Amino acid sequence: MLFTNKLKKNAFERFALSFALLQVIHLLFIFQNYSIPFPFLYGPIFMIMYNIASSGKIGNRISVMAHFSMFTLFLLWYLFALGNPGVLYYEFYFPLMILSMVCYPLVALVRMRRSVSNTSNRLVLLRQLAFLGNAIGFFIGLLLLSQKWGFELDVNPLYVVAFVMVFSILLLTNYLIFAKDYNTADIEDTRPQKIRTVRDDSRILACAEKLADCMYKDKLFLDTGLTLDDLSKKTALPKSLITDYINQHLQTNYYEWLARFRVEHAKDLLEHERQVLKMEVLANQSGFNSKTTFYRYFKQYVGVSPGTYRENIESSAW
Repeated sequence: MLFTNKLKKNAFERFALSFALLQVIHLLFIFQNYSIPFPFLYGPIFMIMYNIASSGKIGNRISVMAHFSMFTLFLLWYLFALGNPGVLYYEFYFPLMILSMVCYPLVALVRMRRSVSNTSNRLVLLRQLAFLGNAIGFFIGLLLLSQKWGFELDVNPLYVVAFVMVFSILLLTNYLIFAKDYNTADIEDTRPQKIRTVRDDSRILACAEKLADCMYKDKLFLDTGLTLDDLSKKTALPKSLITDYINQHLQTNYYEWLARFRVEHAKDLLEHERQVLKMEVLANQSGFNSKTTFYRYFKQYVGVSPGTYRENIESSAW
């Protein structure tokens, strides 16, 4: 069972803030020779941010908890050893830490290649963090090899890691400062909002309420041949009034407005339909009269194709 339906719109930003704060705390300890396993938190938090950005869901509860198990295990080990866990701890800690910091970003980068056309600022931020995570993993690997084999480097990799972490914190801070503007520009939450009402015009208000009732209850948008004339007849609203409401007050046109409801319905089918529907069937059941039109509007509003969106949902438990 997925547990992200109750996520607030700023859930991604909250995890981004926690990611930045975690790095700040980690930096305070990094030069004090404390081996608290903070690095094992980066991968799971990054995974959650990616899942929210790509499919709007965190993932399977048990699976997400499993991703944090490595941090829990090493933290208990560290605490039980009273901060001095011994050689065996580090023999496992460093290789697994490097693996975690490299693999999570790599997997996300591979999956984001499938949705390369999606230029939402959230995915842009995640791509940047992924490359930085790989860089940190590389330099920590150099540090480990230099200590194990006894060779010296011209630059202390620990300082490079700290510099990359500071740069990562600045990236996250910049995103969080301008998050409101980013979210306004990105087409990420494409669920059609309940039709806005205009208080200074009773006729527009009545039109908005009538259209909302017909769309959310009667689901008129599922009629593949629904024209503006048909909508006017079925709602008993003047065609000119509907046009004025959609064009002037919603700042869109009839077909764009109608497509939002259909795309939303398609997303619901992809998320909740147990049977894997063919794209032609999915398009038809969502009110589109052609697969081409369905793909165009879906990618326009969601940022990825229906197939990629389905893959993101199926893989949200990684």
